[in-house]
Amino acid sequence: QAKTAVKEGDKFLLCVVPIDGEQSEPELDDVRASMRFVANIGARLYSLCEDLDSFKELREDITAADTDGVQLEVESGAARVRVANSVWENEGFPLDDLRGRLK
Repeated sequence: QAKTAVKEGDKFLLCVVPIDGEQSEPELDDVRASMRFVANIGARLYSLCEDLDSFKELREDITAADTDGVQLEVESGAARVRVANSVWENEGFPLDDLRGRLK
């Protein structure tokens, strides 16, 4: 919706309807009385949408990069490091070798 608002410019209005969370079914008259429309929301969102596009491109670049068998994945706001099977299968050592490596 933000991108649509930016694209449509003055044709796009944001409608905000604050609802009391304690009221199970809002009354139509209360909704009508409290709703507000914001013009020029697209202009306010322009820079934010550009930043979001840049962030998405950066995230895709970071996620696609594989550095020496490790890769950073960012999904749904969470970052996770992925270690390739080849790293732990070829370079990893078993539990029996742990004690000797810790000395």
